[in-house]
Parts: sequence; structure tokens; C-alpha cells
Amino acid sequence: MKYITFFSTKLLDEGNLFYKGDELSSNKEENCPSPILNEYFEKFVPQNFIPEFNESNWWGLYNTPKYNFKDEDFLKLIKEHLTEPSETSFEEIEDELVNSIKIASADQIKDITVDFYRLDSVIPECLNIMRDEILTKEKLEYYSKIDALAKVYSLAPIKEGEDQYYAYAVYVLERDTRDNEKGDKGWIKTIVGALEKALDTNANVSIQLVLHDKDLGGEFATKDVYVLEKEQIQKLTDEKLCKIVFFKHTSNGIVDLLSCKEKSSKDVYDIVKELMERYSQMKDKVREIDQLPYTEDGSWECYQITQGIKELTDLNSQNKA
Repeated sequence: MKYITFFSTKLLDEGNLFYKGDELSSNKEENCPSPILNEYFEKFVPQNFIPEFNESNWWGLYNTPKYNFKDEDFLKLIKEHLTEPSETSFEEIEDELVNSIKIASADQIKDITVDFYRLDSVIPECLNIMRDEILTKEKLEYYSKIDALAKVYSLAPIKEGEDQYYAYAVYVLERDTRDNEKGDKGWIKTIVGALEKALDTNANVSIQLVLHDKDLGGEFATKDVYVLEKEQIQKLTDEKLCKIVFFKHTSNGIVDLLSCKEKSSKDVYDIVKELMERYSQMKDKVREIDQLPYTEDGSWECYQITQGIKELTDLNSQNKA
């Protein structure tokens, strides 16, 4: 059996559970779900790749500040690729670019640039060389953005007999990448699919998703800790052995766990399982927390109620024993 806990959280900095430099996962590492998560974020990162140059648009693209074409670089390319013998000399091309086109009026520019573009076909060739260089840079920037959004942090896997435990975390979804309450963008399904594929889960798998309340928002952002019922989970994923809880970064057991410096992936699974059971049983008390004014660092009242839940749970556990 494989037991997996997956968080989306802001608590990934020094002193917190997932801040361990030697255990940060990358796309190349085994058991890393990042490549599948990338597919989710690709939908939200615009591809600002420049179009092909042609007779009618090349001058406008060439003069776009973003691409930072330089006359000297363009002329250097032309000189390198101008074949001999040529009907047009390099000096004529240089003069045409630097003088005629630069001083052309709005009415003249179209005719001049079309004629210039046709010169011995060297202009289109050189423009496309420059374009390909920019395209390479654009692609690197594009994929680096996606990799940053899909970066996965992981604790070391734990194996006990035939059981294996894994714990992962990603940074909370940013505003532009958030799903909606119905999960229409597929964030939950993407996580589950990424975990199953990364871990090659042919055997039974138990997945616990511990997600920032604003990942899906709506009703799930109304409580300090929101444990989903079976019927709600079935609307978001087909994985039968999946449990989901949303939480705020206020004062609760999940934040306490994420604030720990060291816990094993098995510890994490067991604690989250206990927390889900606890918050499911203590809905009335949790509701009291939800009604308190929100503050970034929590409040004393919120802390007192949380401690009351903990003490009540501990007392129940002692009575059962």
C-alpha cells in the first residue's frame, strides 16, 4: 500500500517542514510529480512567441522594443549571408536600411519595406535567424515560469514492510492559476493523476490532499479547516481512496504540522489522518473559530478554542484507553 500526503501551502521557507535543501525534488528525480503538474500550469502561462516575419509585418516586428533588434546586428548577419555575386551590394542594403527606411513617411513605409524585404532573399533569411534566437530565449523563459509554478518539495520516502509513505508540497495556487469551487480547471484531478503516475501506483494507494483554502475558493474558503465529505470528493476526483481538506494559514493543527522542522513522511501521513478525523468530529468548535475576525497571525481567542479542541480530543483518547 502507498500512502501519500500532498500539501499546497505558503509555509515552504526556512524553519518549516518542507524546507530541506537536500530533499527538494526536481523534474528529473524519481517519484516526482512535477512534469504532470506542468501540464496544468501550461494553460495559464501565455506563450509570447513572435510570429513569422513576412513582407507586410517584418518592419513592425523588427521595431518592437521587446525583441530589441539592433541595426548593427542585423547588418552584420546580412553581410555574412549575402552571397556573391549579388545584384545588390551590401552598401546598398546598408544605405536602404539606415537611410531610406528610417526617414520614410507613414505613407511610404509600406512600399519601401516590401521592396527591401525582397532584396536577394537575404533579408527574410537573416530576420528568421534573429527570430529563432529570440524564440529560443522565449521558450526558456516560458518553461522556467511553468517549472517554478509546478516545483514540488518532498520529504524522504519511508518504507515499512510492504507499505510506503510519501509527502509532497507545492506553493499555493496564485490568483491567475486558481481553480473554481467545482474544480472545472482540473486542479484536484491533475494532482491525483500526477501522484499516481509518478509513483506508478498499480497497488492500492491512499491519498490525502491538504490544500490552501483559496486553491478552489468558494465554500472551501469559508472555514478555518474544511474536511470534505465523501460526496464532495467524488465530484472532484475519481480516486476512491482520496481524502481532501482545505485549510487557512491561521491557527490550526495543519499549520502547526507545517511549522515543524522535522517529521517523516509517515509521521505526516499519520498526523494529517488524525487531524482530518479530529476536525470532522469537532465541527461545532471549528465553526466557532470560523466566526472569529481573521488576522494574519491568528488571534488569542482562536488559539484558545484550538487548544480546547486538542484537550477535548486528548481526553476522549484517554477515556477510550
